[in-house]
Amino acid sequence: VHSIAAGKPDEGVQGEDPIARLPLRPSLQVFDEPIDFSLEATVPDPIPFAKKLRDLLERHTRFIVTPEQHATGNQLLNEVSQLSLINDQNRLDTEQEREQEQEQQKEIKQKR
Repeated sequence: VHSIAAGKPDEGVQGEDPIARLPLRPSLQVFDEPIDFSLEATVPDPIPFAKKLRDLLERHTRFIVTPEQHATGNQLLNEVSQLSLINDQNRLDTEQEREQEQEQQKEIKQKR
């Protein structure tokens, strides 16, 4: 019990399951987030989901223990990155359309 509480792998676990050999305390601390009720003076800039996901994968790499898990994480990151690019392009197209509409409205007002 003391080895688990100290964050050491459970040496009593038999077999080759790499997940069972992960230290318990650090594994649980992944989910421990401080609660902060303070308010910022400004709204922080949003972090793109692909960047946040990449940072999480890098920060918790010790818990990604099998080649399959690495492949799954990389595949998910690639899909999110591709979707982000598509969404960024759609957002740009929408902004350009809005600007064109505004210019057309200005031209119509000027002609009156």
